[in-house]
Amino acid sequence: MLLGLFTSSGYACYAIRQYAISQLRTSTNIVEAIVSGDYTLRANIRDSHGVLAEFNGLLNALTERLSKQRLISREQQILLTKIINQIDVAIVACDSQQAITLVNPAAERLFNVKQHDSIGWPLKQLGLHPVLQKNLQSSVQLKLPHYEEKVLVKKDTYLENGEQNTLIFITHIQHILREEERNAWQRLLRVLSHEINNSLAPIASIAETLSSIESQKDVIADKYKENFVSGLTVIQDRAHSLNDFIQDYHKLAKLPAPQKQLVDITNLVVTTSALFPHVKFDITLPKLELVVDKDQLQQVFINLIKNADEANQLTKNESSIGISLIQNEQTIEFLISDNGPGIKNTDNLFVPYYSTKKSGSGIGLVLCRQIIRNHNGELTLENRQAGPGALAKIKFPLLSVIQ
Repeated sequence: MLLGLFTSSGYACYAIRQYAISQLRTSTNIVEAIVSGDYTLRANIRDSHGVLAEFNGLLNALTERLSKQRLISREQQILLTKIINQIDVAIVACDSQQAITLVNPAAERLFNVKQHDSIGWPLKQLGLHPVLQKNLQSSVQLKLPHYEEKVLVKKDTYLENGEQNTLIFITHIQHILREEERNAWQRLLRVLSHEINNSLAPIASIAETLSSIESQKDVIADKYKENFVSGLTVIQDRAHSLNDFIQDYHKLAKLPAPQKQLVDITNLVVTTSALFPHVKFDITLPKLELVVDKDQLQQVFINLIKNADEANQLTKNESSIGISLIQNEQTIEFLISDNGPGIKNTDNLFVPYYSTKKSGSGIGLVLCRQIIRNHNGELTLENRQAGPGALAKIKFPLLSVIQ
């Protein structure tokens, strides 16, 4: 009897021990799964009682919470990735060793690189290393693969695995500055036009009336007559010249939006060059079509060719104008070159009212540049590096090209 009692008691202890081991193994497996990132396992709370049931309940609650947090984190990560990929701000991240860890699509387009290729590159490879020494926000002239661009750079930091990493945000501000500059000139032109026209109209009218009276009646003594007539003539001429001057600038203030269509650029250039039969042209253009405003673009070519021709006439060199094209992965660029004396003052080329010509109003180049900018392009002028003369560059984004 006693032996049977001991046997029964021993079996019960053994069963309890095995049950406890089983529960601990289950809990251990769940904890190991949590550590490895698997939150699908759950402890059985139906067959457990007391403290063990409480422990299993807490373990299941922890697993459930971690699972929800991971889901939320994953959804936020997907959202953040979509924003980074769609935003037009270029974003580049680097670690504490200045090695690139992230390049979003906008940065890929800006630097003409691919993220999978650039991961691990030194930040210097993209020319961004000076940014790390600058303020958190600054405007810099960034040298890109095919051109230079003024951009706004913002810098921030974040922690990853306990190490401080750097985020660099690059925003195009050139078009914003251009628009502000254009609006400022237009506001100035409106004010000047109003004030000058209000003064010119009565001045010109009075001068013409006095001139008419003097011609009909001998109201001025002979010794003053010549000076009187000469003075009135000067007043009339200057009034009309100022009026013409203002009307020229109305063209800039009231420049219509481009009416874009598919245009054969090669044919357009050849047709335009025929307007200058005395000029020797060296035209090297492939078959090319652009979506542009034909009339406005032709006006740009006419103005630039006319400027180049006038520059050539200032020298004894043969009047020769070259027109060629450079195309890369992002842009196409028209080059119009002359063999004149070159540009003496490049800073004021696109400043309204400034002209080196005696009869110039300073409107031609400004108007040309505004037309090109309205086509999302850019017009620049510089002195040729090889040989005498100047070089006009018209740059368009590749999206305008139809081949």
